[in-house]
Amino acid sequence: MDLIPQMIKTQEHTLDNEKSIRWYRSTYYLTTDSTLSHHSTAALRHGRAVKRSDRRLTRQRAGGEASIQSVLSVSYTWKESECEVLRDKTFQIFDGDRHVLEASRVRDSIILRVLKYVVNCELPGFWIDKDCIDQQDEDEEQIAIQSMDLMYRFTDQPVAFLTMSIQTTYHARLLSKLMVDTWIWQEGSIAGIRLRRYVRVWQAQHMISMLKHLLSDRWWCRAWTYHEEFCASTKMTLLISHDRQVNRDQKFDFGNIPGEFKLRAVHFREQVTRFCLALMRKQGQRWQKGKEQCKELLAIAGQHKLIDLYKKETNTNYRTGALTWRVVNDLQSRRLDDPWEILAVIANRCGYSVRLDAKRLKASGYSLNAAVLALLLLNGEILHNENVSLSSPEAGFVALATRLSFRNFRSMVDAKEYTFLKRCRFSEVSLCTDGVLTQGYLWSLSEHIDFRKPDLSADDIKQLHMLCRCIEHKYSELASKVQELVRRCWKGEDSGRLRFMVVMARNIVRSIQCGESIVIGRLVQPRHGHAVFAAERTTAHSSTSWQPSVQSGTLKADRYLEKGMSLEVELVHTPSNIPRLTARRWVAGWWFINRIDPQQVLLPWPTSLEHLNCRLEVSETLKSKSKDLDL
Repeated sequence: MDLIPQMIKTQEHTLDNEKSIRWYRSTYYLTTDSTLSHHSTAALRHGRAVKRSDRRLTRQRAGGEASIQSVLSVSYTWKESECEVLRDKTFQIFDGDRHVLEASRVRDSIILRVLKYVVNCELPGFWIDKDCIDQQDEDEEQIAIQSMDLMYRFTDQPVAFLTMSIQTTYHARLLSKLMVDTWIWQEGSIAGIRLRRYVRVWQAQHMISMLKHLLSDRWWCRAWTYHEEFCASTKMTLLISHDRQVNRDQKFDFGNIPGEFKLRAVHFREQVTRFCLALMRKQGQRWQKGKEQCKELLAIAGQHKLIDLYKKETNTNYRTGALTWRVVNDLQSRRLDDPWEILAVIANRCGYSVRLDAKRLKASGYSLNAAVLALLLLNGEILHNENVSLSSPEAGFVALATRLSFRNFRSMVDAKEYTFLKRCRFSEVSLCTDGVLTQGYLWSLSEHIDFRKPDLSADDIKQLHMLCRCIEHKYSELASKVQELVRRCWKGEDSGRLRFMVVMARNIVRSIQCGESIVIGRLVQPRHGHAVFAAERTTAHSSTSWQPSVQSGTLKADRYLEKGMSLEVELVHTPSNIPRLTARRWVAGWWFINRIDPQQVLLPWPTSLEHLNCRLEVSETLKSKSKDLDL
């Protein structure tokens, strides 16, 4: 079956009320209260193992958000690595609800390290999926899969326990040099980053070898751990064990956990990225091997934000795309035991409210490609729906998705770009034979505001007042709306829509400063309501929409982030009452409507999707080696 018909049928299998804040607030966690002897506690504080007679934990239910927020959230891989010892499972768990004693499902090598961290950081307990989720109860397991991101988003201590260790003091010294930027020199912006002159090729190769060793850890190639790191954001901590003979007294502070190097995941990614970008600027054949290896390192542990910043500063034509498409691309090198779990990974990773029933889709023989693309579109992701041809008829799904991703975003202000881009989504989406149906306001852009050598102040508020003076004689209602928004900002009011409009306002101000065109928009139907856009003079139409986040006790319909959209579009005239639009580029705009309902608009399918079948499966390949992956 062709891809589009399958996508349309896929939307019939959405999940209802699967994500649950109640699950998070009342989940189980493990504690050592009253089970560890004084001797074992002292041993853990000094990095020694717990004697077997003390290897007992208590499982208890959290008593609300405050109690679960303070526990340790464990990120690890289920399968052990070749270098691990203590692979046996000797810990016992006493279940406080059922009053039974059962064996832990987690290997000792992980639990002992977790207990060492808990004791040294004086935490009340820890949450670990295998022992805290009832995997015999399919309903609870499904809710846990859909809600697991909450553990890493909201708990204070998410920690990843890596299994590849630092075995020599020399490698510890290299890791310290990496973390404190010893070899990096940066002049001005990130585009000016480079290796210091005294760094030799052999030294750089040693650094690369050390990084390749650490990044060969299974933790870096699993889809669920990738999801956990992102959901934890800047809170995620990496714990890397080291041999006893390693001297941990280095320039970088590796924390105070015995036998462990502690560092923030976001800092590690940033430093790996800085080192690789600096090395890749080196010239000469002798650096070529290192430059190729750095590309591989960046594919595993590169920081997207820093890489995008570097690309934008070295290439003025580079445009950042929506984060979701980058997630899909990243997942091609990460593994899942059940490929269909990728739907939950993407939904959690991107904060989606619309979710698909993977079990029903899989049982009914649906294409996983169709399900992934339908999931993205139903949650408002924007397709580049102009005529886009594939680079080759055999292009994989990731290549297709990347090519179709809408990249014409542009912000002239220093905003948190990825956070802003996650808000740039359509609202109330459905899929039909002709394309993507959504709701919004369609504007006709006609009158351009002429700023003839304006004496602009650096103060944004003054410049917006000047804009009001230019339009108030003809658009008094629009001018008063702008002034009202300015007053709300001045009073310090805070709301999702206001924050969104402030980013738009700052972009409009920068456009004025740069002498770019400012255009007045009118609603196409009905003919009232006004808007201001920083659009090119050739722009004839724009489409906007806004959807606030919705909170509820069960997180049903919780969108995490608001959805806003402001696009320059080409209006295709058809006999249908539903306007057909082609998305051109993002435009900064303010729009003001007085209780006017949005109208339905249609974005036709890209021609490259119309006759594509589901041959490019994102299925069993997720179990294979990364070099063989399609998605």
